Amino acid sequence: ALAVVDAASAIHDLSKIKIGEQLTMRVDRHDESFHGIVYPLDRYGERHMLVERAEEGFVASELVVETEVVAVALAAEVEGSLWATREKLGLSASNIVGLASVFEWEIDFNTGVRAGDSFSMVIESVRDAATGEHIRYGEVLAAEYVNSGTSFRGFRFVDSEERLGYYNEAGLSTKKMFLK
Repeated sequence: ALAVVDAASAIHDLSKIKIGEQLTMRVDRHDESFHGIVYPLDRYGERHMLVERAEEGFVASELVVETEVVAVALAAEVEGSLWATREKLGLSASNIVGLASVFEWEIDFNTGVRAGDSFSMVIESVRDAATGEHIRYGEVLAAEYVNSGTSFRGFRFVDSEERLGYYNEAGLSTKKMFLK
């Protein structure tokens, strides 16, 4: 076991594995001898560490899934809470925070969200380049939120100096000088 931990140390300190984290043990089907482990290095499965038996002991390598980013459209009506709606769509907490940040100067997402509100967005879908399988959602590219019958829109724009902002259809920043 120490040989595996030592081999892995250049990539990840296996002594810092927490309760609930999983790793896969690789065992020979015929003689059930231990061949190594596969350990995820991120929560989405885009990076893994492989520690495997070699002639000189164990060696570790990092496996990175080649990804592609595709823009996809999502839409939903808020049922109960924005958080519950997020879960139904498979969005992460950071995705819904990203949506809220587009409109944070127009809508108070702590008290102003109502059942029956709706939103639609174009968001990045990060996919496995080899299989096309969806891995996770990325950045919000454009969004519309209808709050109590009033529609708000925001479109992502990155300027030549790499500054990110969201702008409405009139070209005005969704970020205001003062809160509503």
